[in-house]
Amino acid sequence: MTDDEKLAYLTNLVLVARSDDQVMDSERRMFDTLAEEIRAAPPIRARALSVFGHPTPDLKPLSRLSDQVRCLEDMVTMAICDGELSQGERDSLVRCAADIGFNRELTERLVKETVLRFRGE
Repeated sequence: MTDDEKLAYLTNLVLVARSDDQVMDSERRMFDTLAEEIRAAPPIRARALSVFGHPTPDLKPLSRLSDQVRCLEDMVTMAICDGELSQGERDSLVRCAADIGFNRELTERLVKETVLRFRGE
């Protein structure tokens, strides 16, 4: 991934975490873990965290489908790491998934599988 793609990826995670109008400590820690996994430099992390307003997450800046799907999975992880998936978080995920061609059934399957993986099942 390019630095611009890493910024888009991390910005999506931030936007999902904020979609329920609160960011928990568990979400902050998860952000750091996921940023490390994609090898995002500290300045890129800081830029992603500085996004304000109510922009919507967008997977299209990620050029590879595999990066889009991975980002979507990580968005689910961010959404559930505080113990619940709010309606705002779910709506953001469904919208993003639809943008890359996922129907509701496939999106629900991805959410379910990601939840199971997060729980270690």
